[in-house]
Amino acid sequence: MHASVVLAALSACLFGAGVVVARFGLRYVNGQVGASISIPFSCLMFWVAAPFLLDTSGASARAAGLFLVVGLFFPTATTLFLFESIRRMGPTVAGSLSSTAAVFAIFTAILFLGEEPNWRIALGTAAILAGVVAFSGGARAGHAQVPRRWANWELAFPLGSAAVRGLAQTLTKFGIAWWHNPYAASLIGYTISAIVVLIATRGAVRRAGRFDRRAYPWFMGVGACNGLGLFLMYTALGSGQVGVVSPIVTTSPLFTLLLSWLFIRDERISARTAVGVGLTLLGILVIIRH
Repeated sequence: MHASVVLAALSACLFGAGVVVARFGLRYVNGQVGASISIPFSCLMFWVAAPFLLDTSGASARAAGLFLVVGLFFPTATTLFLFESIRRMGPTVAGSLSSTAAVFAIFTAILFLGEEPNWRIALGTAAILAGVVAFSGGARAGHAQVPRRWANWELAFPLGSAAVRGLAQTLTKFGIAWWHNPYAASLIGYTISAIVVLIATRGAVRRAGRFDRRAYPWFMGVGACNGLGLFLMYTALGSGQVGVVSPIVTTSPLFTLLLSWLFIRDERISARTAVGVGLTLLGILVIIRH
């Protein structure tokens, strides 16, 4: 098995765990405050390890500039969108809809990297979109009489997160072709993202005032999961195609679903939600085998 596949699968596991851990933290603070903790913590992790892991040989100014541009919106925008979708929809639905990042990544890789599509990619993409339609029809909490807990317009949060994540993967792959250093890509991206998120959430943090300090360990855990997951994803992109790595990374809902069943008692999985998860993951598996 190619190393990029294994690394992408480990990245998916960490991203899935991060969604569940965030759900616990969101009991104490809102998503903006949570992001102001998790993203700077990820940045701190990378800087602490930089003296041991950062190799500056072969550094490219244009690659660093591209990593910086990506950091302006990823992972800040994806984190804010995802936290809000978790709060509104629950971790399983939010994580599954966010898995459509593979669609955006594949299309942008075709446009900007010249990766060639085939019928398997087209079929897998269609299955993923069918899964999104299943979700948008409603997530009833196990019984017909329980109303859906979110409106259709709220799909903008997880799908916005997916779009930004997909584009970021393609642009990062482009930058790694100039400077093959996934650690530098992660460090630069998270440094810029930490600055952006602290500025963007300043008002929310100020309004929160003396918020519940129990949120800290949870969102530090989110930062650890997402930071390491991002590094593994970038490492996988360094040796694998976007069209293969991105769909594997988006299997994170499998881990979200499993951990939700184990640790979140109020998470209800309806038949329609299960169909949506199944269609989405089926599409991903078809793409992987292209």
